[in-house]
Amino acid sequence: MDNNPLKRKSRTLPILISVALACAAIGTPLLLANDKRHLRALLDYFQIDWLHPKPPVSVAPDLKTERPQASQLPPIPARLLLNTLNDLPSAFVRQFRIPGQSLCDVFAQSGFIIAGSGWQASPYDANTFECLAEEMHEATDGTTDFASFFLDIKGAADGRVTSLRMKIASPATDDGKRMREQLDKALTLAAQQLRWTDLPQTIPTEDYDTDHFGMRVSIKREFSNQDRYNILIVPTDRTAELKRTRNFFDTAQWLVAAAPERDMPFRHQPAHKAAPG
Repeated sequence: MDNNPLKRKSRTLPILISVALACAAIGTPLLLANDKRHLRALLDYFQIDWLHPKPPVSVAPDLKTERPQASQLPPIPARLLLNTLNDLPSAFVRQFRIPGQSLCDVFAQSGFIIAGSGWQASPYDANTFECLAEEMHEATDGTTDFASFFLDIKGAADGRVTSLRMKIASPATDDGKRMREQLDKALTLAAQQLRWTDLPQTIPTEDYDTDHFGMRVSIKREFSNQDRYNILIVPTDRTAELKRTRNFFDTAQWLVAAAPERDMPFRHQPAHKAAPG
């Protein structure tokens, strides 16, 4: 009889492995049957939480690093892309600082023949006020070369002047010479009242047409008759800056201010004193 312990252990090990495999083959179907009911009971008995998956942990998004998608971004207005970045919000703008009534009175006091009552509403437009001056002299030699001077100051009912026009017909006669003198006088008065140093105070020898700070000044001869002059002083809006500035200072476009009592949330009522007994 072989009593060597190493030999006995080597013969026992395969038997134990065979028994373990047989038990596993029998026990595995038993534990997995009926939707793992027996396996769940066994794990619950030993307090092993293996078959119950843990709910996923939600991680809050990092608001600092998260960026919106391109489709979620608001559209960029076209005006921001079309307009150049060099545009200024406003510009220096010239305007008639003297009221229409005062300018009309200056011409009347200087000897110009003012029509009607001076600064008054136009018969064609009640919203337009004007001051007209006209002088005409017919030819004495039987020709059609009459001499004339015409002045037209237009504006609004609040006294704002919007344009100044003058026109003369000055043939080579004594009356024509006097009309040229009237035009020189009118240009001098306009330059003194408007206080624009670049405004000619006499008839220039050549046509004059300029636009400074949104105010056009034009003194030109007529193409068909060199003895006739047309003078025009009128605001212009050549650029967006000039237009924005004029609209900002145009009181006709302002909202009507609320009455003072409506601006207050409540009206303070003083306490009434009791009459002395």
